[in-house]
Amino acid sequence: MIGKISRAWRLAAMLALATCAWFLPTAHAAGCDGIADYQPVVSGAASSAHQVVPLVIHIMERPGHACEVRNSWTAKQVATVFGPDTGDDKSVSSVWGGTDIRFEIREIHVHEFEPPAALVDSQQRIKVPTTSAVGDQAYEAAFAKVETFYRDGSVNIYLWRRLGGQPIGFGRSTRSGNGKASIFLDVRCGQQSLRTCATLASHELGHTMGLYHAGANTCGAVSQEFHDLCVTLAAPCAEVKTAQRLMTLGASGRGLCPKEATEAKKQAGKDFK
Repeated sequence: MIGKISRAWRLAAMLALATCAWFLPTAHAAGCDGIADYQPVVSGAASSAHQVVPLVIHIMERPGHACEVRNSWTAKQVATVFGPDTGDDKSVSSVWGGTDIRFEIREIHVHEFEPPAALVDSQQRIKVPTTSAVGDQAYEAAFAKVETFYRDGSVNIYLWRRLGGQPIGFGRSTRSGNGKASIFLDVRCGQQSLRTCATLASHELGHTMGLYHAGANTCGAVSQEFHDLCVTLAAPCAEVKTAQRLMTLGASGRGLCPKEATEAKKQAGKDFK
């Protein structure tokens, strides 16, 4: 009798545990950091005298594929790359440390999101426009569905499993993004050295603050309204060699020309008050 009761009790306990597990939130998937792990890196209100650019991080994972992004973008990696430490060369703030701009993470979210068909290629990689910051009508309609997660007054960074083709990142300013400053980043950024990743992310942050690719013949796809500004910003400067500039396409430099730093601060002050 005691044996039967014991077995019945164990069975009831197992059923109770299974029921509880079914109701556990999916934000903390097995094998990767949960949303609570990311929250300690969120900053409060701006406390410095610098031009602060708030960041909102969106971790975009497909239904049924939990951890596919978080395995490459752990809470520690996000805190390091996007953190405010200007003395750590693995952070975007170190790249921009020579300017008056500082970055602060304000929110981090994990989204279970199925990208619209117009936003993905045959391998389910996120497509990015190749000739300009803007895609065709179908692409922009799909992009708008991603931007339903957008938080105003911040640069919104979307971390995806993969982007199509070679790009690891893609950035839009409020000019090219219909009032929204956004970045797409591939997990390949988080899979390489964090210093390299911080450089890549800083390049895309430059785009969100109104900067263009440095060098000759880089302004062909820029709208006429901003073409002259692009030419001015893309032109060589005496202070930084083109190969060492942050905004040179495909380069690994971290330098900003004074005119770029001035324009970025001006745009940041306008968009991220």
